[in-house]
Amino acid sequence: MSDFSKHEQLIDFLNKTYSKDFRKFKEQNFSKDFEFLDTNDINNAVVIFTEVLNLYGGSVGKYDLYKLMQEYLTNAEKRDAINTIIGKL
Repeated sequence: MSDFSKHEQLIDFLNKTYSKDFRKFKEQNFSKDFEFLDTNDINNAVVIFTEVLNLYGGSVGKYDLYKLMQEYLTNAEKRDAINTIIGKL
């Protein structure tokens, strides 16, 4: 099974399970190309992330995974700053 087929099956499952609007992408995207993402895509992914880790939510107290992921994936300057902080660059 191709990665793209897995993507389609996963999105179908998530839409049925969560009654959300997870978007199917027409082709596989590369991690360097984040321009195709919108806030809804990112927020939906954070919901699944918090479920996998059994977290109470993505925005609790001083933590805001929604904002962190939105900025990291859509703002190159902030992504570079975060990468510098974590020693990626």
